[in-house]
Amino acid sequence: MGRELWTMEASSASDALRDPRKALLDVYNAHGESEDFPAVVHEHFSNLFRTFDAFRTIPALSPKSPPEAHADGALVRFRAMVQDTSQSPEMYMSRLCTGAPGGWNLESGSDEDILGRSDYANLRECTVIWATSIPGESDWVSDVPDASGESPEVVHRPPRPHKFPIPGLPHVGAQVKIYDTAGRDAKPTDLMEFVGVLHADVLYGEHDEPVSVPTLHTLFSKPVDRSVPFRDSPSLDNASDIRHQLISWVADEALAGDTNAAEWVLLVCMAQVQVRQTPLLPPSLTLSKLPPPPALSASPALCTVLSLLLPQVIKLPATLDSLNKERYVPESKEEDLHSGYLQVPAGTTVIISEVGLQEGKLHEKGVANVVAAQNAITSQTIPYVFPFSEFSFNTDMNFIVMTEGSKSAFFKTDVIVPVQPQSTPNYYRSGSDIVQSPMLATFRQYLHHVKNLTVRVGEQMSELIQSDFVASRRQDQSLTAEDLILRMKIAKLMAQSLDLEELDAETWHRSSALYDRLKS
Repeated sequence: MGRELWTMEASSASDALRDPRKALLDVYNAHGESEDFPAVVHEHFSNLFRTFDAFRTIPALSPKSPPEAHADGALVRFRAMVQDTSQSPEMYMSRLCTGAPGGWNLESGSDEDILGRSDYANLRECTVIWATSIPGESDWVSDVPDASGESPEVVHRPPRPHKFPIPGLPHVGAQVKIYDTAGRDAKPTDLMEFVGVLHADVLYGEHDEPVSVPTLHTLFSKPVDRSVPFRDSPSLDNASDIRHQLISWVADEALAGDTNAAEWVLLVCMAQVQVRQTPLLPPSLTLSKLPPPPALSASPALCTVLSLLLPQVIKLPATLDSLNKERYVPESKEEDLHSGYLQVPAGTTVIISEVGLQEGKLHEKGVANVVAAQNAITSQTIPYVFPFSEFSFNTDMNFIVMTEGSKSAFFKTDVIVPVQPQSTPNYYRSGSDIVQSPMLATFRQYLHHVKNLTVRVGEQMSELIQSDFVASRRQDQSLTAEDLILRMKIAKLMAQSLDLEELDAETWHRSSALYDRLKS
């Protein structure tokens, strides 16, 4: 019976992939009298593709397989970041006078007379949002093998590029229509998997010019599961050894052998927002005293190295030209939310690159960008700017500033580490020159694991920490409660990196020694 059920489900999934319109009509014929038909659709198709293998058979909508690579009316899945939820809901006729269903573009092609004679009591509302490819997502995350073939011969030009945070990068943006209430509470920067029927719609942009945009009529959706790349990975053994090898590799490939700086990079990249009220926010890091880049277009090797390790990494340029010209935060113009560099998902590591900074004047927009980035570093909030108001949304990012000076010209961070080369400086190596460690898969799994650990601090440890801090204050009266909080953050991150669930005295002293080296 179990095998027979599996065969029927596989057949139904295959039918839905082949002709999603017919599959929808079949569901309607069986359940059309339901008071909440969109919920029936959501349940039916999510059950049909509930297993990992079944879900991966759905062709992906992505920069490597853009809308032009799919037939009109195809069933696709879109791994996306929600960018704009401010669009007005759309009304649709859920049942036509002929008895046929509406929504999901099923009524497309119906005569105006049929629509006009339909009962207006059958009008329903669907939510309309804009979503984009996940900004900064590393190739190793999105390239999990699936049924989608790449389409290198298809050149995709996004119709609304201003809605993607990072200018000039390949991406897909799409209008997403959500019929079931289950998917309507998505917020900007949420990561979602939307599964639906792909069509093209016409929107009117600036100066009322018609723009054809990809439109996904959602059958079901679910949050992106960050654990998928590690689903078949064996359990980790000896986190301490993995940690040591990871720090050495990052140091060798991006920081001229400086393992001290590499250790700080590791700790900062592992941090997450713990409490907002207190607050207990991720510590930020400045890597200082770097040499100037060989060319203004050169990018720090650390950007490439961290992209090989972490799921989401972006480089935020902080030259005078970019500060004065680029948009760092989302801004609504003519009721259309334009994106900015900082409109990225929680869990993104942001490398603010000040290297190559030249003399000049910071204009009004540049000052606003510096303030916005500093607020993101300090309070983990991002402003969304509207014509007559401004709203702040919470975020959860990791910040690393790279600068040539002894400290950043623009930004204040919790920790400043002067980089001290131990070998031939290689800070601006191209991606092709970076030697990829055979342990990359293990490093990624380790980082995913330790980042999600929760470390407890027992009563005895709390007393030891208080006692040590009192003794430190006798030596240095400038120490404040903020210093104690930062030391606690670093100690807990040190424990996480060692795969410990509770902070112990050895780890506390080890993290204190790391912190004290900053003062020496």
